[in-house]
Amino acid sequence: MKAKNNNPKVVIIEDQPEIRLLIKLTLEINEYEFFEACDASMGMQLIEKVKPDLILLDVMMPGEINGLILCDILKSTEEYTDIPIIFLTGADSSEDRKNGLQSGASYYLIKPFLPQQLIDLSEELLQRV
Repeated sequence: MKAKNNNPKVVIIEDQPEIRLLIKLTLEINEYEFFEACDASMGMQLIEKVKPDLILLDVMMPGEINGLILCDILKSTEEYTDIPIIFLTGADSSEDRKNGLQSGASYYLIKPFLPQQLIDLSEELLQRV
């Protein structure tokens, strides 16, 4: 077993606590270190502090900054451009998906997603890091 601080760091930015819990329960099969935020502003502070290996990000959240804007900010900041981002969202129109991928996200998963899909994508992206 790896030492705790060698485990991949995953930041979950999602306003619904039950969805954050579901994500953690889905991915707990892997030895990830989880950090949680309930909105984009708090998420940005957490990202600056933690320097995660992967970000799981909702699109629609309370506050002035939604997930698309946060993704744009992260992908235009040199320090964060290489961090993969998976959008986990209920916004499922083709326009939503296009906007999500254009903002720099690696993947765009629609809620409800298949747990195995999230596991596979997370593992794939973390192998690239």
